[in-house]
Amino acid sequence: MDKRRFFVVMLDKDFKSRLIIPKKFAKNVGGQISDRIKLKARDGETYDIEVSKEHNELLLQSGWEAFANAYELGQGDTLVFGYSGDSHFEVQIFSPSTCEKELSCFPITSIPCVQESITSHDSHLQSPGSERMNKACTICTDCVANHYWHHMGNKDRCFIKVMMSVSNFKEKLTIPKRFVTNVGGQIPEEVQLEVPNGKTYNIKIAREHDALVMGSGWANFASAYDLKQGDFLVFTYSGKSHFKVRMFDPRFVPSSRSPMHGVSEPGYIVPRFTVLNDQQKHKVEDKVRAIGSPYHIFVLIAQTSNIIGKSCSMAFCSAYAKKYLQRGSDTMSLLHPQNSKKWEAEIEINNNRHKLGQGWRQFVSDNKLKVGDICLFQLMETKKLTMIVHIIPKQECT
Repeated sequence: MDKRRFFVVMLDKDFKSRLIIPKKFAKNVGGQISDRIKLKARDGETYDIEVSKEHNELLLQSGWEAFANAYELGQGDTLVFGYSGDSHFEVQIFSPSTCEKELSCFPITSIPCVQESITSHDSHLQSPGSERMNKACTICTDCVANHYWHHMGNKDRCFIKVMMSVSNFKEKLTIPKRFVTNVGGQIPEEVQLEVPNGKTYNIKIAREHDALVMGSGWANFASAYDLKQGDFLVFTYSGKSHFKVRMFDPRFVPSSRSPMHGVSEPGYIVPRFTVLNDQQKHKVEDKVRAIGSPYHIFVLIAQTSNIIGKSCSMAFCSAYAKKYLQRGSDTMSLLHPQNSKKWEAEIEINNNRHKLGQGWRQFVSDNKLKVGDICLFQLMETKKLTMIVHIIPKQECT
Protein backbone atom coordinates (compact mmCIF):
# COMPACT_ATOMS: atom_id res chain seq x y z
CA MET A 1 0.00 0.00 0.00
CA ASP A 2 1.22 3.52 -0.82
CA LYS A 3 2.86 4.87 2.33
CA ARG A 4 1.05 8.18 1.84
CA ARG A 5 -2.28 6.37 2.34
CA PHE A 6 -1.93 6.07 6.10
CA PHE A 7 -2.68 8.50 8.85
CA VAL A 8 -2.52 8.28 12.63
CA VAL A 9 -4.76 9.81 15.29
CA MET A 10 -4.17 9.92 19.04
CA LEU A 11 -7.53 10.25 20.81
CA ASP A 12 -8.19 13.22 23.07
CA LYS A 13 -10.99 13.64 25.58
CA ASP A 14 -13.51 14.82 22.96
CA PHE A 15 -12.94 12.00 20.46
CA LYS A 16 -16.34 10.29 20.77
CA SER A 17 -18.43 12.98 19.09
CA ARG A 18 -16.27 13.24 15.97
CA LEU A 19 -12.84 12.59 14.50
CA ILE A 20 -10.94 14.92 12.18
CA ILE A 21 -9.19 13.49 9.10
CA PRO A 22 -5.79 15.24 8.70
CA LYS A 23 -5.84 17.80 5.88
CA LYS A 24 -2.58 16.54 4.41
CA PHE A 25 -3.95 13.01 4.16
CA ALA A 26 -7.11 14.25 2.44
CA LYS A 27 -4.89 16.11 -0.02
CA ASN A 28 -2.73 13.02 -0.60
CA VAL A 29 -5.68 10.89 -1.66
CA GLY A 30 -6.80 13.60 -4.06
CA GLY A 31 -10.32 14.12 -2.73
CA GLN A 32 -11.23 10.43 -3.11
CA ILE A 33 -13.06 10.34 0.22
CA SER A 34 -16.83 10.28 -0.25
CA ASP A 35 -19.51 11.43 2.19
CA ARG A 36 -19.78 7.87 3.53
CA ILE A 37 -16.82 5.60 4.31
CA LYS A 38 -16.32 2.11 5.70
CA LEU A 39 -14.03 1.34 8.64
CA LYS A 40 -12.84 -2.25 8.97
CA ALA A 41 -11.30 -3.34 12.26
CA ARG A 42 -8.91 -6.27 12.76
CA ASP A 43 -11.74 -8.59 13.75
CA GLY A 44 -13.28 -8.20 10.30
CA GLU A 45 -16.25 -6.12 11.45
CA THR A 46 -17.12 -3.20 9.14
CA TYR A 47 -18.82 0.07 10.14
CA ASP A 48 -20.44 2.72 7.92
CA ILE A 49 -19.41 6.24 8.91
CA GLU A 50 -20.72 9.52 7.54
CA VAL A 51 -18.16 12.18 6.61
CA SER A 52 -19.02 15.87 6.88
CA LYS A 53 -17.08 19.02 6.08
CA GLU A 54 -16.73 21.90 8.52
CA HIS A 55 -14.35 24.82 8.17
CA ASN A 56 -12.44 23.04 5.38
CA GLU A 57 -11.96 19.96 7.57
CA LEU A 58 -13.30 16.45 6.98
CA LEU A 59 -14.95 14.93 10.07
CA LEU A 60 -16.09 11.41 10.91
CA GLN A 61 -19.45 11.85 12.60
CA SER A 62 -22.59 9.70 12.30
CA GLY A 63 -21.57 6.10 12.95
CA TRP A 64 -18.23 7.05 14.52
CA GLU A 65 -19.58 6.94 18.09
CA ALA A 66 -20.90 3.41 17.51
CA PHE A 67 -17.43 2.35 16.30
CA ALA A 68 -15.77 4.00 19.31
CA ASN A 69 -18.16 2.28 21.72
CA ALA A 70 -17.83 -1.11 20.04
CA TYR A 71 -14.06 -1.10 20.48
CA GLU A 72 -14.13 0.61 23.87
CA LEU A 73 -11.90 3.41 22.65
CA GLY A 74 -10.48 5.66 25.32
CA GLN A 75 -8.45 8.83 25.66
CA GLY A 76 -4.83 8.07 24.86
CA ASP A 77 -5.60 5.25 22.42
CA THR A 78 -3.89 5.59 19.05
CA LEU A 79 -5.49 4.60 15.75
CA VAL A 80 -3.67 3.89 12.49
CA PHE A 81 -5.92 4.25 9.44
CA GLY A 82 -4.87 2.51 6.22
CA TYR A 83 -6.72 3.63 3.08
CA SER A 84 -7.37 0.83 0.59
CA GLY A 85 -9.34 2.91 -1.90
CA ASP A 86 -13.03 3.33 -2.67
CA SER A 87 -13.59 5.06 0.70
CA HIS A 88 -12.53 1.92 2.62
CA PHE A 89 -10.19 2.12 5.63
CA GLU A 90 -8.58 -0.60 7.72
CA VAL A 91 -8.02 0.45 11.33
CA GLN A 92 -5.43 -0.70 13.86
CA ILE A 93 -6.09 0.27 17.48
CA PHE A 94 -3.29 0.71 20.03
CA SER A 95 -3.76 1.21 23.75
CA PRO A 96 -1.64 3.70 25.75
CA SER A 97 0.61 0.73 26.60
CA THR A 98 1.74 1.04 22.92
CA CYS A 99 0.59 -2.50 22.06
CA GLU A 100 -2.29 -3.21 19.72
CA LYS A 101 -5.50 -3.63 21.70
CA GLU A 102 -7.11 -7.02 22.00
CA LEU A 103 -10.36 -7.00 20.12
CA SER A 104 -12.91 -9.77 20.17
CA CYS A 105 -12.48 -13.47 20.72
CA PHE A 106 -12.65 -15.62 17.61
CA PRO A 107 -13.66 -19.28 17.32
CA ILE A 108 -10.41 -21.22 17.05
CA THR A 109 -11.59 -24.79 17.15
CA SER A 110 -9.69 -25.42 13.91
CA ILE A 111 -6.35 -24.55 15.49
CA PRO A 112 -4.35 -27.65 16.41
CA CYS A 113 -4.15 -27.04 20.15
CA VAL A 114 -5.14 -30.36 21.69
CA GLN A 115 -4.74 -29.46 25.35
CA GLU A 116 -7.68 -28.94 27.70
CA SER A 117 -10.12 -26.44 26.21
CA ILE A 118 -12.42 -23.99 27.91
CA THR A 119 -15.30 -21.76 26.85
CA SER A 120 -14.50 -18.21 27.87
CA HIS A 121 -16.93 -15.42 28.64
CA ASP A 122 -14.34 -13.36 30.48
CA SER A 123 -14.87 -9.65 29.77
CA HIS A 124 -11.19 -9.28 28.88
CA LEU A 125 -11.69 -11.65 25.94
CA GLN A 126 -15.25 -10.74 24.95
CA SER A 127 -14.72 -7.12 24.01
CA PRO A 128 -15.74 -5.37 21.82
CA GLY A 129 -19.41 -4.80 21.21
CA SER A 130 -22.46 -6.01 23.10
CA GLU A 131 -23.75 -7.69 19.94
CA ARG A 132 -20.83 -10.12 20.20
CA MET A 133 -20.72 -10.47 23.98
CA ASN A 134 -22.44 -13.85 23.97
CA LYS A 135 -20.28 -15.50 21.30
CA ALA A 136 -18.39 -18.33 22.94
CA CYS A 137 -14.86 -19.01 21.89
CA THR A 138 -13.04 -22.24 22.60
CA ILE A 139 -9.39 -21.83 23.50
CA CYS A 140 -6.75 -24.04 25.02
CA THR A 141 -5.67 -23.20 28.57
CA ASP A 142 -2.07 -22.81 27.43
CA CYS A 143 -3.18 -19.99 25.16
CA VAL A 144 -5.21 -17.92 27.62
CA ALA A 145 -2.32 -15.75 28.83
CA ASN A 146 -1.19 -14.95 25.29
CA HIS A 147 -4.52 -15.27 23.48
CA TYR A 148 -3.79 -12.33 21.19
CA TRP A 149 -0.42 -13.70 20.06
CA HIS A 150 -1.57 -17.25 19.41
CA HIS A 151 -4.88 -16.60 17.73
CA MET A 152 -4.41 -13.51 15.62
CA GLY A 153 -2.61 -13.40 12.25
CA ASN A 154 0.99 -12.37 11.81
CA LYS A 155 -0.08 -8.90 10.67
CA ASP A 156 -1.56 -8.21 14.10
CA ARG A 157 1.64 -8.44 16.12
CA CYS A 158 2.27 -4.74 16.42
CA PHE A 159 3.55 -2.08 18.77
CA ILE A 160 4.15 1.66 18.50
CA LYS A 161 6.89 3.94 19.79
CA VAL A 162 7.02 7.72 20.02
CA MET A 163 10.54 9.12 19.90
CA MET A 164 11.12 10.98 23.18
CA SER A 165 14.32 12.72 24.29
CA VAL A 166 14.12 11.22 27.78
CA SER A 167 14.52 7.74 26.29
CA ASN A 168 17.75 8.44 24.39
CA PHE A 169 15.97 7.09 21.29
CA LYS A 170 18.89 7.79 18.95
CA GLU A 171 21.06 5.21 20.71
CA LYS A 172 18.58 2.46 21.62
CA LEU A 173 14.90 1.61 21.65
CA THR A 174 13.06 -0.28 24.38
CA ILE A 175 10.53 -2.87 23.22
CA PRO A 176 7.26 -2.61 25.24
CA LYS A 177 7.06 -5.30 27.92
CA ARG A 178 3.49 -6.15 26.99
CA PHE A 179 4.55 -6.86 23.41
CA VAL A 180 7.35 -9.11 24.66
CA THR A 181 4.76 -10.94 26.77
CA ASN A 182 2.40 -11.22 23.80
CA VAL A 183 5.04 -13.00 21.75
CA GLY A 184 5.90 -15.27 24.64
CA GLY A 185 9.34 -13.68 25.01
CA GLN A 186 10.33 -15.22 21.69
CA ILE A 187 12.38 -12.35 20.29
CA PRO A 188 15.78 -13.52 18.97
CA GLU A 189 19.14 -11.88 19.65
CA GLU A 190 19.12 -10.22 16.23
CA VAL A 191 16.15 -8.88 14.29
CA GLN A 192 15.66 -7.28 10.90
CA LEU A 193 13.81 -4.01 10.37
CA GLU A 194 12.25 -3.43 6.95
CA VAL A 195 11.13 0.03 5.84
CA PRO A 196 8.42 0.67 3.19
CA ASN A 197 10.89 0.83 0.27
CA GLY A 198 12.11 -2.68 1.10
CA LYS A 199 15.48 -1.73 2.58
CA THR A 200 16.41 -3.77 5.67
CA TYR A 201 18.58 -3.18 8.74
CA ASN A 202 19.98 -5.76 11.17
CA ILE A 203 19.56 -4.84 14.84
CA LYS A 204 20.93 -6.62 17.92
CA ILE A 205 18.56 -7.21 20.85
CA ALA A 206 19.99 -6.81 24.35
CA ARG A 207 18.53 -7.12 27.86
CA GLU A 208 18.82 -4.06 30.10
CA HIS A 209 17.20 -3.74 33.54
CA ASP A 210 14.67 -6.49 32.88
CA ALA A 211 13.72 -5.02 29.49
CA LEU A 212 14.56 -5.90 25.90
CA VAL A 213 16.10 -3.10 23.83
CA MET A 214 17.14 -2.64 20.23
CA GLY A 215 20.83 -1.88 20.66
CA SER A 216 23.68 -2.36 18.20
CA GLY A 217 22.47 -1.24 14.76
CA TRP A 218 19.59 0.88 16.04
CA ALA A 219 21.71 4.07 16.13
CA ASN A 220 22.51 3.58 12.45
CA PHE A 221 18.82 3.13 11.64
CA ALA A 222 17.82 6.23 13.66
CA SER A 223 20.54 8.26 11.96
CA ALA A 224 19.73 6.95 8.49
CA TYR A 225 16.15 8.15 8.78
CA ASP A 226 17.00 11.26 10.79
CA LEU A 227 14.54 10.35 13.55
CA LYS A 228 13.44 13.33 15.60
CA GLN A 229 11.69 13.84 18.91
CA GLY A 230 7.97 13.32 18.40
CA ASP A 231 8.33 10.98 15.43
CA PHE A 232 6.01 8.00 15.64
CA LEU A 233 6.93 4.46 14.52
CA VAL A 234 4.65 1.43 14.01
CA PHE A 235 6.42 -1.95 14.26
CA THR A 236 4.72 -5.05 12.84
CA TYR A 237 6.34 -8.38 13.75
CA SER A 238 5.93 -11.13 11.17
CA GLY A 239 7.97 -13.68 13.11
CA LYS A 240 11.28 -15.12 11.95
CA SER A 241 13.17 -12.14 13.42
CA HIS A 242 11.50 -9.69 11.05
CA PHE A 243 9.72 -6.37 11.73
CA LYS A 244 8.14 -4.02 9.21
CA VAL A 245 8.41 -0.37 10.24
CA ARG A 246 6.19 2.55 9.23
CA MET A 247 7.33 6.05 10.20
CA PHE A 248 5.20 9.14 10.85
CA ASP A 249 6.25 12.70 11.63
CA PRO A 250 4.96 14.53 14.77
CA ARG A 251 1.82 15.57 12.86
CA PHE A 252 1.12 11.82 12.31
CA VAL A 253 1.75 12.22 8.55
CA PRO A 254 3.73 9.38 6.92
CA SER A 255 7.40 10.28 6.68
CA SER A 256 9.02 10.26 3.24
CA ARG A 257 12.56 10.37 4.58
CA SER A 258 15.16 8.41 2.65
CA PRO A 259 18.30 6.69 3.97
CA MET A 260 21.12 9.22 4.24
CA HIS A 261 24.04 6.81 4.67
CA GLY A 262 25.33 5.16 1.52
CA VAL A 263 23.76 5.51 -1.89
CA SER A 264 21.06 2.86 -2.14
CA GLU A 265 17.52 2.98 -3.41
CA PRO A 266 15.97 5.44 -3.88
CA GLY A 267 19.28 7.37 -4.29
CA TYR A 268 17.94 10.78 -3.32
CA ILE A 269 17.12 12.81 -0.21
CA VAL A 270 14.12 15.08 0.25
CA PRO A 271 13.51 17.67 3.00
CA ARG A 272 12.11 16.29 6.25
CA PHE A 273 8.40 16.83 5.64
CA THR A 274 8.27 16.76 1.83
CA VAL A 275 6.02 14.05 0.40
CA LEU A 276 6.24 13.30 -3.32
CA ASN A 277 3.02 12.23 -5.02
CA ASP A 278 3.06 9.20 -7.32
CA GLN A 279 3.77 11.19 -10.49
CA GLN A 280 6.52 13.25 -8.85
CA LYS A 281 8.13 10.16 -7.35
CA HIS A 282 8.13 8.37 -10.71
CA LYS A 283 9.69 11.36 -12.51
CA VAL A 284 12.30 11.91 -9.78
CA GLU A 285 13.33 8.25 -9.67
CA ASP A 286 13.64 8.11 -13.47
CA LYS A 287 15.81 11.24 -13.46
CA VAL A 288 17.98 10.01 -10.58
CA ARG A 289 18.64 6.75 -12.43
CA ALA A 290 19.48 8.69 -15.60
CA ILE A 291 21.91 10.95 -13.72
CA GLY A 292 23.68 7.94 -12.18
CA SER A 293 25.51 9.95 -9.53
CA PRO A 294 27.68 8.15 -6.93
CA TYR A 295 26.19 10.58 -4.38
CA HIS A 296 22.66 11.20 -3.22
CA ILE A 297 20.66 13.72 -5.24
CA PHE A 298 19.00 16.45 -3.18
CA VAL A 299 15.37 17.01 -4.26
CA LEU A 300 13.56 20.32 -3.73
CA ILE A 301 10.00 21.15 -4.76
CA ALA A 302 10.13 24.90 -5.40
CA GLN A 303 7.96 26.93 -3.03
CA THR A 304 7.09 30.62 -3.11
CA SER A 305 9.87 31.43 -0.62
CA ASN A 306 12.40 29.76 -2.92
CA ILE A 307 11.70 31.82 -6.02
CA ILE A 308 9.83 35.05 -5.25
CA GLY A 309 11.15 38.24 -3.65
CA LYS A 310 14.54 39.83 -3.24
CA SER A 311 15.36 37.61 -0.26
CA CYS A 312 14.35 34.31 -1.86
CA SER A 313 16.59 31.41 -0.94
CA MET A 314 16.69 27.61 -0.72
CA ALA A 315 17.89 25.37 2.10
CA PHE A 316 19.38 21.88 2.16
CA CYS A 317 17.96 19.59 4.83
CA SER A 318 20.26 18.67 7.72
CA ALA A 319 20.53 15.04 6.60
CA TYR A 320 21.99 16.08 3.26
CA ALA A 321 24.11 18.92 4.66
CA LYS A 322 25.75 16.71 7.30
CA LYS A 323 26.79 14.20 4.67
CA TYR A 324 27.83 16.41 1.75
CA LEU A 325 28.22 20.07 2.76
CA GLN A 326 30.90 19.99 5.46
CA ARG A 327 33.74 21.41 3.36
CA GLY A 328 33.67 24.83 4.98
CA SER A 329 32.94 26.53 1.65
CA ASP A 330 31.19 29.89 1.69
CA THR A 331 30.06 29.73 -1.95
CA MET A 332 28.68 27.13 -4.32
CA SER A 333 28.83 27.03 -8.12
CA LEU A 334 25.54 26.16 -9.79
CA LEU A 335 25.28 24.73 -13.30
CA HIS A 336 22.32 23.90 -15.53
CA PRO A 337 22.64 20.99 -17.99
CA GLN A 338 21.15 23.07 -20.86
CA ASN A 339 22.98 26.29 -20.09
CA SER A 340 26.68 27.08 -20.37
CA LYS A 341 26.47 29.81 -17.72
CA LYS A 342 27.75 29.35 -14.16
CA TRP A 343 26.11 30.95 -11.13
CA GLU A 344 27.92 31.65 -7.85
CA ALA A 345 25.65 31.44 -4.80
CA GLU A 346 26.56 32.37 -1.24
CA ILE A 347 26.15 29.70 1.45
CA GLU A 348 24.60 30.93 4.67
CA ILE A 349 24.95 28.61 7.67
CA ASN A 350 22.66 29.09 10.65
CA ASN A 351 21.89 26.44 13.28
CA ASN A 352 23.30 23.76 11.01
CA ARG A 353 21.05 24.87 8.16
CA HIS A 354 22.82 25.47 4.85
CA LYS A 355 21.01 28.02 2.70
CA LEU A 356 21.82 29.43 -0.73
CA GLY A 357 21.21 33.17 -0.62
CA GLN A 358 22.74 35.79 -2.89
CA GLY A 359 23.26 34.32 -6.35
CA TRP A 360 20.41 31.82 -6.04
CA ARG A 361 17.89 34.47 -7.10
CA GLN A 362 19.75 35.03 -10.35
CA PHE A 363 19.75 31.30 -11.05
CA VAL A 364 15.97 31.24 -10.46
CA SER A 365 15.41 34.17 -12.79
CA ASP A 366 17.68 33.02 -15.61
CA ASN A 367 16.17 29.52 -15.65
CA LYS A 368 12.55 30.72 -15.22
CA LEU A 369 11.96 28.50 -12.19
CA LYS A 370 8.30 28.31 -11.12
CA VAL A 371 6.43 27.21 -7.98
CA GLY A 372 5.98 23.44 -8.09
CA ASP A 373 8.98 22.78 -10.33
CA ILE A 374 11.27 20.08 -8.95
CA CYS A 375 15.00 20.82 -8.62
CA LEU A 376 17.47 17.94 -8.39
CA PHE A 377 20.88 19.01 -7.04
CA GLN A 378 23.71 16.80 -8.29
CA LEU A 379 26.99 17.11 -6.40
CA MET A 380 30.02 17.16 -8.70
CA GLU A 381 33.46 15.67 -7.99
CA THR A 382 35.30 18.96 -8.22
CA LYS A 383 37.70 20.76 -5.89
CA LYS A 384 35.34 23.73 -5.65
CA LEU A 385 31.85 22.93 -4.34
CA THR A 386 29.74 22.62 -7.49
CA MET A 387 26.26 21.30 -8.26
CA ILE A 388 24.35 20.69 -11.46
CA VAL A 389 20.69 21.60 -10.96
CA HIS A 390 18.29 19.50 -13.05
CA ILE A 391 14.75 20.89 -13.31
CA ILE A 392 11.56 18.87 -13.77
CA PRO A 393 8.75 21.30 -14.70
CA LYS A 394 5.59 21.09 -12.62
CA GLN A 395 3.44 20.30 -15.66
CA GLU A 396 5.36 17.07 -16.28
CA CYS A 397 4.12 15.73 -12.95
CA THR A 398 0.41 16.38 -13.43
